[in-house]
Formats: sequence, C-alpha cells, structure tokens
Amino acid sequence: MHHAHAASTAAATAAALAASLAECGIRSELETDVEAAFARLGSGDVDMLTVYALRWRMLDHPKYIPFRDRWAMTLSDPGRAAIEQHVARGGAVLALHTAVICFGDWPGWGNILGGRWAWGQSFHPPEQRVHVRVAAPTHPICDGVEDFVVTDE
Repeated sequence: MHHAHAASTAAATAAALAASLAECGIRSELETDVEAAFARLGSGDVDMLTVYALRWRMLDHPKYIPFRDRWAMTLSDPGRAAIEQHVARGGAVLALHTAVICFGDWPGWGNILGGRWAWGQSFHPPEQRVHVRVAAPTHPICDGVEDFVVTDE
C-alpha cells in the first residue's frame, strides 16, 4: 500500500471511529500532532485518550527507513507524564490496531496497555476466526451490538 494512501485510509478510519463514538454521546477531537494531543490531557477535560497511530523510533526494521523522516518519533517526557497523569486520575485509554507498537522506547506505555508489540517475538498469527462475545450488552457503547465472528490474523 502506498504510504499516502495509508495515511488517507487512517484519516478516514479515525473519522469513522469519531462518528461511531458520537452516536454514543462521546465527542472526539482528532489530532495528528501526537505531542499536542498529549499536552491537552493536562487540561483535565479529556475523559478518554484514543490512540490510533503508528509512531515509534522506526529503528527496528529496515523497511521503515523511507518513513522515518516523517513518522518516526520518541515521545517526550512531558508527553509520557501527561498520559500517566490522565490514567492516574481515572482517564480511559482506547488503543487501536498499531497503538501497541507506538512509543517502543517507553516501557510505561506497555504497562498502561497491558501488553505491547515486541520486535522479534510478536507476530501476526495465521488468519483465524475469532468469536467475540459482548460482555456488557447494557453499556451504551454496546447498544445494538450482538456477539459476532471476525476473521483476521
């Protein structure tokens, strides 16, 4: 996939996610500047941090060399502190897809998520069918959602 297409696909997916959350009364603000987004956490008016990104040092595999100049990053100490403070005050974190790869030089991110991508250990397993059970069917975000099957890696 061409990287520009991937970026536009990611933007469309982020917008679709924001629209889905809006149906549940959750207002989202999309931010592409990672540090700016985390700086906003300090305001205390953010209930949930959603990370749908692929931002890390990109030193782990040569195939990322062409993308380093634009996308590689190391999260700043204030950014890390903002996330930790958000979680400490009870703020939610929704980490989607490649968020587990983000901020690979910060062990705290894996601790917050409860897991992370480990280069040389993590992998995409063969495609399989996964049965998803809606555990909280009465929660507003699950309104109308029934158990389902997804086929993915």
